[in-house]
Amino acid sequence: MMAEANHTSQAPVVEQVKMPKMKVDGSKIAYVNAFATAGAIFFGVAAIFNAIAGFTKGKWIFEIPFDGILGSFSNSMYSYFFMGILTFVLGLVSFLTVSKITDAGAITKAWKCIFKVNLVLLVLFAIDMISMILTSLIGIGKTSGVVQGTLWLSGFLPTAIMALVAGVIAFVAKSIASGKTQLLRIMTLVALGVGSVAMIMVFISQIVGMYGKKSSSYSDYLDEVDDYLDWLK
Repeated sequence: MMAEANHTSQAPVVEQVKMPKMKVDGSKIAYVNAFATAGAIFFGVAAIFNAIAGFTKGKWIFEIPFDGILGSFSNSMYSYFFMGILTFVLGLVSFLTVSKITDAGAITKAWKCIFKVNLVLLVLFAIDMISMILTSLIGIGKTSGVVQGTLWLSGFLPTAIMALVAGVIAFVAKSIASGKTQLLRIMTLVALGVGSVAMIMVFISQIVGMYGKKSSSYSDYLDEVDDYLDWLK
């Protein structure tokens, strides 16, 4: 019996894996939260309007400067899904990290950085809008090759919308950096809401685009028939 007791009291052959305790820096969490919040709102609004434009079947295209940079991270076929999922993930990160912030000074520094980034974006968007206005004025006339409707609807309007978003984020960021930290909780809720709506609308828009129209092969065949009939005339 004693030998059996000694045998059972021996240490296990395979030791238990001990997970290292991770210490999260409160100042770094403040930066993660700030950029996730601002990113979810900015890209979320862009994704929502992209989805709305998708329902117009090409009559309205929501294009903004630097949009191709984000799309380059994914195959063009899946870039809209990528954008929708990304905004939701950013909104979720924003919501989950806000309660982990322990450094009030880091909040000020992080949102000062957000203010500067969005101020730069606002200036770039303003320059882009001025360029489009000049293009429109110079390109008046049928021989200029400038399609005024497309320029204003699919060029100027999307840029103006995103400029407004950048301006609002910059204004709120300035307020948070100035000490109005109560706005931070509201911003995280807005980020999560915008990210969720963006992902849902992107998925609906893509599904409607895939199954809500005739197959490309059938439509291409009809186009070829029409071209042939026009050639006979």
